[in-house]
Amino acid sequence: MVISLQFTPRSNYALETDDALVLSQIGCLETLLTYDAEAGELKPKLATSWQQSTPTTWDFKLRESVKFQDGTDLTPGAVVDALRRLLKAEAPPRAFTPKVISAVDAVDPSTVRISTHKPSALVPFRLASANTGILAPAAYTDSGIKPVRQCTGPYTPVSEVPSQSISLERHANYWGNPAALSHVEARFIPEGATRATQLQTGESQMRSVSPPPSWPTCAATANSP
Repeated sequence: MVISLQFTPRSNYALETDDALVLSQIGCLETLLTYDAEAGELKPKLATSWQQSTPTTWDFKLRESVKFQDGTDLTPGAVVDALRRLLKAEAPPRAFTPKVISAVDAVDPSTVRISTHKPSALVPFRLASANTGILAPAAYTDSGIKPVRQCTGPYTPVSEVPSQSISLERHANYWGNPAALSHVEARFIPEGATRATQLQTGESQMRSVSPPPSWPTCAATANSP
């Protein structure tokens, strides 16, 4: 399947930018929690449970047996590394800023603790933001983030043409339900008219930003979201 996306990665996939949304939309990047807008509630993702252990700390229990697409394990250390990098960004995202978050630590082999400067009930919601997505340590390079085979999601980026497209394959060892499609090419096309034309001519089977689970249905009906 070919899908035409509205937004083009412009910051080497830096997670403190809107590039995080692109990685999330293509089924690569995952967060500790996810927000179900229809149900109006938080749901588990890479973390299976969470609790406020003190007025200024929240503990997140990681899902067992999750592997990054490069074959390495999702560990508290990897999560801590990813979130600490976010806090040290030149312009941290509003969802996860050192103005609110004071520390990120591994408590035990399965738990990550998020500390805040003052009590905050919004911490779990912050961990559902795409900006707080978790990548394998090898994704972080001196020239920017390299997402190829470094995510945990149902689709694995295998190659890219910078600012033009990224190719994905089904993540064979995904912890959740397997992806419906074996191969997807996401093309970055900002112009709405061009996206519509490609859909009409069959150059793409879907346009805009629907989540990966809906791709097969959208392809069958040729409806844009």
